[in-house]
Amino acid sequence: MIIHWNNIEPGREHNFERYVDRGFNGQDVGPYNFDSIMHYPSFGFSHNGMPTITRLDGSTFDWQRDGLSETDIQAVESLYPDICGDGVVNPEDGEQCDDANLDELDGCRSNCLLGPSDLRVDHSVAYLLPVEGGGGGGAFHDNCPDGQVITGIVGRSGIYVDRVQVQCSTLGLSSGEQGSINVDIEPGTLMETHGGGGGSPFSLSCGPGQAVVGFGGRSGKYLDRLFLRCASVTLVDDWETASVVIGFGETADTNSVGGGGGGSFLNDCPPGMVVATAKGRSGTYVDALGFNCHPLELL
Repeated sequence: MIIHWNNIEPGREHNFERYVDRGFNGQDVGPYNFDSIMHYPSFGFSHNGMPTITRLDGSTFDWQRDGLSETDIQAVESLYPDICGDGVVNPEDGEQCDDANLDELDGCRSNCLLGPSDLRVDHSVAYLLPVEGGGGGGAFHDNCPDGQVITGIVGRSGIYVDRVQVQCSTLGLSSGEQGSINVDIEPGTLMETHGGGGGSPFSLSCGPGQAVVGFGGRSGKYLDRLFLRCASVTLVDDWETASVVIGFGETADTNSVGGGGGGSFLNDCPPGMVVATAKGRSGTYVDALGFNCHPLELL
């Protein structure tokens, strides 16, 4: 390779220096690779339209940004054998996972550590949000089935919230691009109906990939008005601990239903928790409504 210094844009010469020119020790791995994703093209940083880099025979070349070349992959495997290995998982030497085979669906994350296999709701831990409303009617308590969280409510409303029926949704994991792991939230169990038949139908639903993390509205003798607070559930790599942790996106409120009586309220789950239990009282109307928050757990 030949560097044509006179053709380089002033101030850009450092991009063409070797690590030894800068006083650093380095390691050459494998043959010189013109197809490396890191390589500049022949006319990179040119100030006069003439090439800045050519082969020894003076010929020019373009760059490629489609992905790692075979030589790039071999270099990474050579420099980091204990992390990404040789494409074969070997528990005997402590290698938990191996993405050197570039298989996006083998259960390995992009940093070659074994990812979680499932996501569940920990019902053994609960944070009880207040029950808003009055003391009339009969009590109800709805726990979503194992592995499900609340993502919406359907019912009827007028000057009060007349009826509620909780929509639970299943949690799951699937492989995404570049070794990522996606959280899938799909409609699951529709719980029992509570309340009367007055008012008009309504549906309050979180967006795709979201779960309920709080609720608000107005209440007095009855539940006068209701909206749900939702947030997306994601998984992120915690590089300090080399593990996957659960993350939550920005909250978003659904539209509200019901009347304008009573006093306003707003109750949120603690950070890292989602709603999976509904509770309250009902008769002709929904007299009162509350929720329990639970943490999520990776398996």
